[in-house]
Amino acid sequence: MTQQQGYDWFVITSHETFVESEKVKPSSSIGVAYQRKIARDCGLLSCQSRSRPTNEVSMGINAGSETKSEVHAILEIRMGKGTQPETESYHAQEVKQNLQQY
Repeated sequence: MTQQQGYDWFVITSHETFVESEKVKPSSSIGVAYQRKIARDCGLLSCQSRSRPTNEVSMGINAGSETKSEVHAILEIRMGKGTQPETESYHAQEVKQNLQQY
């Protein structure tokens, strides 16, 4: 923003941070599966296989609740051109290059 406005550096004059949190309801799920089970009985001379259908029902409930948070930061800055002040100022080009790495 500093470079877009034609300035070289900026100083943060004030900042505020707000965190908004809300509890999210626990999730739940229900599943049904249909399968065939094969049972094999073997005797002394032979084996006998049987196939039978099976039904499986499962249910899951997340007992804990989750918290969803949003962080809002508000910065007030003063921008300048030319010689950069020594007190906690930031060179706009350096900040831009650092942010582009991420």
